[in-house]
Amino acid sequence: MSKQLQLKFDGNQDYQLDAVASVVSLFDGLSQRAPEFGLGGDIISNLPPQENLNESWLRDNLRAVQEKNKIDNRLADLEMDDGMELNGVCDHS
Repeated sequence: MSKQLQLKFDGNQDYQLDAVASVVSLFDGLSQRAPEFGLGGDIISNLPPQENLNESWLRDNLRAVQEKNKIDNRLADLEMDDGMELNGVCDHS
C-alpha cells in the first residue's frame, strides 16, 4: 500500500507564507468576488463568463513570480493541460 502525502502548514514559517503569496500572485489582476459554491454532481466553473484566465496573462504573472523569487524562468514554463477545459480558462472561444 502506498503512503499518503501529508502537507503540514505552519503560518509562523516565512518560507511557507512566501510560497502561499507566490501562488496567490499568479492571479494578480483577477477581480475579487464572492464565491458561488454548491455541492452536486455538476462541473461548476471557477470563474464567471466575463472573467478570463488566458495563457498569456497567466504566463506574464508566472514570469513576475519567478523574477521576484529569483527563479530562472528557463527552468519552468506554464504548461496547459490538454484535458477538459472550463469556460473562461482557455484561449479558445
